[in-house]
Amino acid sequence: MAALAYYVSGHGYGHATRTCAIVDSLTRRAPQTTVHVVTDAPVSIFRDVADRISLHPRPIDVGLVQRDAVEPDLVATGARLREYLGSLDRRADDEARFLREVRAGVAVVDVAPLGFLAAGRAGIPALGVANFAWDWIYEPYRAADPAFPAAIERFREIYGRAALLLRLPFAPGMDAFPRREDAPLVVRLARRPAAETRAALGLAGDPRPIVLVSFGGFGLPDLEVEALAAMDDVRFVAFGPPDRPGPANVTFVQGDAHHHPDLVAAARVVVSKPGYGAVAEAIAHGTAFLYAPRPDFPEYPYLVRGLEAHVASAPIPLADLRAGHWAERLRPLLAAPRGTPPARTDGADAVAARLLAHLGV
Repeated sequence: MAALAYYVSGHGYGHATRTCAIVDSLTRRAPQTTVHVVTDAPVSIFRDVADRISLHPRPIDVGLVQRDAVEPDLVATGARLREYLGSLDRRADDEARFLREVRAGVAVVDVAPLGFLAAGRAGIPALGVANFAWDWIYEPYRAADPAFPAAIERFREIYGRAALLLRLPFAPGMDAFPRREDAPLVVRLARRPAAETRAALGLAGDPRPIVLVSFGGFGLPDLEVEALAAMDDVRFVAFGPPDRPGPANVTFVQGDAHHHPDLVAAARVVVSKPGYGAVAEAIAHGTAFLYAPRPDFPEYPYLVRGLEAHVASAPIPLADLRAGHWAERLRPLLAAPRGTPPARTDGADAVAARLLAHLGV
């Protein structure tokens, strides 16, 4: 029986959600293949494929330590990077033993350096699936802490050992990887019509447009929710305990109560940060996007260009976002027509087929 190991960064939700889409396609195409997912992303993200994978929760990556969904903590990130670099070789040896024990024929990595290093020590090829790599993300922060340039150099050397990178949309050149192939958009798609989602939210008889407030794994805890009452012709759907106090036009839902793409498809606008998962789902469903600016994050302009090519979108100053002063920028997006998805949103199938071919299945 063929087996592969999938190393998934736990930074945000985008890495994990696109992995779910790929693993779903892969296990439907080749149900005899054993997939070992190694990650520190929340286990709940993998619930849709939980019965088809072997999940191994453990830290494999640093990413960026975040104060919240939009602000990184560079001091804390530097401290964790020093620890990561100091333990990387020992942990790679441990992971190589794991790869041999589970008889993995290929390691797929998004995009933790540990996965690539372990695969090389286990004597199996490592394939990257990503729209960025950490050496590139860390480049603007070189002066913030000596750990950043040290990580950049070590990670570039490790990425250079990859057998192949399947480069997703919204990506820079990623020239640390010697062999690269472009893949279509990998994205989770809605499973039910918008009307069914509205009914599941208790909004079947409510004619107001839905605005989905979604800030992934980090949240936006200091959002002034009460200020949203001023837009009482809009129904806001946000994540939090259903009994959380808030204005009458705000519905709180548990993060695992609904398939997120269903909510995106039912919404007229998503309010979020521009991360891969949120942007890909909005583009695939033609949903407008109001976003917090992240000018110091290298991925930001690539994602914004993706939004501008497919859906109505606009930035909002961070102070206005936190204060709930959204009307001026939100209303033009509510009035805009739905966007046009890209020609291909089947990247999960394309990547799954490529991985299986590399595995010889």
